[in-house]
Amino acid sequence: MPQFTIDAAMDAGLAYVEDSATLFVLLNGEPATYAEANTVHAGVATDRRLASVAVIGTDFTTAAGDVTGRKSTLAAKTHAGEHTAGGEVLATYWALLNVTGTALLAYGPLQSSIGITNGVNQDTSAFDWWEIADPTAA
Repeated sequence: MPQFTIDAAMDAGLAYVEDSATLFVLLNGEPATYAEANTVHAGVATDRRLASVAVIGTDFTTAAGDVTGRKSTLAAKTHAGEHTAGGEVLATYWALLNVTGTALLAYGPLQSSIGITNGVNQDTSAFDWWEIADPTAA
């Protein structure tokens, strides 16, 4: 286990996702697969996508971590509510997808649930989606 890693190595890991992501989605639960994360929710429990917005590499900022290491921040975005389950459905997870490569790149829980209604836009604040800590001695 290393006790030091150059920032460029950590940045490369962050950059892979930042450069590959094409869609930022809000989900009604933890996705097990790309298909679950990218299938618009219509009442089927495993169809998770409630809202989405396109992303590109410039939507991300890589910087020093809050404590150590490096982090990536995704800019504030406005998602289009698109589920057809009727009424308001709670988003509890987010995911970054590469639609061309059909890849689930990253996902995690939202800090707090967001009510999503079909046809209604939903704003999300900028957030640190991944922070890689500096290695430490064992």
